[in-house]
Amino acid sequence: MRQFSIGELGSALAYFESEGYVVFRGLVPRDLLARFWDEVERARRDEGELLFGGAEGVKPGRETDLTRAPLPRIVDIQSFSGAAHDVALAPGIAAYLRKLYGTAPTCIQTLTYVHSSQQAEHSDLHLVSPPYVGEYDRASLAAAWIAIEPATSENGPLIVYPRSHRIPKKRLAEDFAGDYAAYVAHLRTLCARHGIEGEVFLAEPGDVLFWHGDLIHAGSSIADAERMPTRASLVCHYARLPENASSGDPGWRVARYADGAIFHRAPGGRVPKPAALARAPRYRFPLGSRRPARPLAEAVRPARTEAAIGLSPEGRLEGIVLDGEEPLKPVRVDIAIDGTPFRSELCVGLVDRSALEALGPHAAGRIRAAIGETRVLAAAFSFDIPDYVPRNGVLSILVRRCGTEEVLFAERFDAGSQARRILGAALSEPLVKFRPGAIGADEITVYGQYIGRGEPECAVDGASLAAFHAEAVDGAPELAYAPEGTACRQFTARLEDFATGRVARLAVRPRGAPDGAAAGGAFHVPPDAEAVFARWAVPGADAIDRVARTREPSDYFLGGYQSFRVLVDVLAGAAGRAIEPGTAILDFGCGVGRLAQHLLYWTDARVTGLDIDPSAIAWMEAHMPRGVWRRAPLDPPTELSAESFDVAVAISVFTHLAERDQLAWLAELWRLLKPGGHLVATVASVRGALVRPHPVQAVLRLARTGIDDGAIGTALADVLPAERADYYRETMQSAAYVAARWSPWFRLLGVYEGSHFGLQDHLVLERRPDAPEPPRILRLP
Repeated sequence: MRQFSIGELGSALAYFESEGYVVFRGLVPRDLLARFWDEVERARRDEGELLFGGAEGVKPGRETDLTRAPLPRIVDIQSFSGAAHDVALAPGIAAYLRKLYGTAPTCIQTLTYVHSSQQAEHSDLHLVSPPYVGEYDRASLAAAWIAIEPATSENGPLIVYPRSHRIPKKRLAEDFAGDYAAYVAHLRTLCARHGIEGEVFLAEPGDVLFWHGDLIHAGSSIADAERMPTRASLVCHYARLPENASSGDPGWRVARYADGAIFHRAPGGRVPKPAALARAPRYRFPLGSRRPARPLAEAVRPARTEAAIGLSPEGRLEGIVLDGEEPLKPVRVDIAIDGTPFRSELCVGLVDRSALEALGPHAAGRIRAAIGETRVLAAAFSFDIPDYVPRNGVLSILVRRCGTEEVLFAERFDAGSQARRILGAALSEPLVKFRPGAIGADEITVYGQYIGRGEPECAVDGASLAAFHAEAVDGAPELAYAPEGTACRQFTARLEDFATGRVARLAVRPRGAPDGAAAGGAFHVPPDAEAVFARWAVPGADAIDRVARTREPSDYFLGGYQSFRVLVDVLAGAAGRAIEPGTAILDFGCGVGRLAQHLLYWTDARVTGLDIDPSAIAWMEAHMPRGVWRRAPLDPPTELSAESFDVAVAISVFTHLAERDQLAWLAELWRLLKPGGHLVATVASVRGALVRPHPVQAVLRLARTGIDDGAIGTALADVLPAERADYYRETMQSAAYVAARWSPWFRLLGVYEGSHFGLQDHLVLERRPDAPEPPRILRLP
């Protein structure tokens, strides 16, 4: 069997589509597998609610003989094992499935085997129907077979039938009335008719085989039937489900992470807590025992407790709570969300007596009389609504005085409406997302989306463009957060005659609006584009995909030129600085030179690039010898000399760093820049969430704190060490946050909204004369 590494996702996906399966060696760390199997053994020994599957069906119980039973397996072990979550959505697995689906995957079922299933030939497409999932996109069904122990010719390895996913098949239930023997004979006949022979998967622990949902496969017989050697494995079934998918069965839940989601039971009100929770807190439901809450209709203010409690638009529950008889004694309150006790808060926040007006004139007067001249009370609390947003986006919030049934506050919080309000307010002007297209003979095609009111038009250097086509996009996810009356238009612009040597500026704007990027968006096209592109150094498709989320060389070339021209414009506009001959530029996160090659081609600047990907640095050294390229550590400092650069550029870098890592690298960039030097960085702001929709919770956190860095990305899964798999993030932050939090090192000079392909904002910052020492990097053991 052909084997792939995680760095060959593009080639692996092409092989999967052709053959119906693909093999990755060592994709899951062995220490994680060992921890998972320890939890499996504990569950088999201690749990009484495990589900065991066999030929006779699925039944609950304690330890079941998994040696002699036909089709012996544990169904949905993830309901009892937090490590199962970590295995099913391990970084390498999630990276491949995201590539396959174009979005985060959902694990809908797991099957745990101690021995080979020895199951005859079958296809999963019409057999995998977990009742708690309901209907799902069956065309997206895929599976991962994860080796826990070696799979050898002795212990019944898996057999797959290449290309069999392309053959139409009859269905077990509908066409054979459940006659499994007749169904197997049908599949074997199909394989023989098409000349397809089975291939055996011999595996080592950590190896993963992905297969298409309609691929024919089987578990081969165990050679030593007396000894029955084990062949421990985990099979996970995945599908493409909506991000807000939930189970119709109240006994099942969906745990969500940045890299995907997984269905599982919550037996007895308990929820297994994955180790991954420490690096990506993505549970979407509260922990704790369930107790019935009083209906909202019965919520009555108690007579002896005075309270003024409210919900902020950003999802913060806050208020003042006082005991009417002992107002100087702090009160404790219990907070319940959707009937589940969630948090107990002691109201010890200090408030001035003037804040008592919030209680109303009668209560305020009584409290003032009780406290006399006391001016400050310990009576306030504040609680941020957690990452628990159900499918309809509405939460029922209940606050009681601790130890009583006295309801102080009862209200519904519509998180979806709040997110729409926050993001809608950010769309004061149209948002334009550009995607470079094809370069042909004297013609360039540019694609994109226009999100705004009215119809768009296009101009090139101020003159109207006739070869411009825009059409409405039905059901565009970008409009989920947009204000009422906003439309989404998909557009195509064809630009002709680029042999003249001129530079073109393509602007998409509302019809009749004046020229300018603020009225929509602008895209720059290089002179003599076809001729320049013909001699351009272009990396492989996988390398392009990693830095640009595209596999097209023309996208790489035109996108890099766009970044170059915007860099020139924002430096001049906000800092009054030009890129002159000899300007020392640091390209922080240079990748495979999408920007750097343009800097070297169009200017006489001295360019140095840093990147954590060694393969990218090796490619740069081989193809751009005029620059200096260095591999960057995950944590500063670098080996570069202090005060070496006039300008540092970080395009789509801080968008992938957690807050803590951002601050560490800001200190290092301050060290590397000369006095008076400038930093140009891009960040993903609230506006960017309109183009690339983010979960409601992320939008609320961003509005509340100025930054959301909880989502973990997978683009560098093959570069990062296992212990730092959470390093690469999908981070959003506001300009106001940057101005305040980055101020020890840099002064914010200007913000250019949506200037990086409509997805990110350009920030221009100036190095401060003095800066504190870089923070020490501390990590938990």
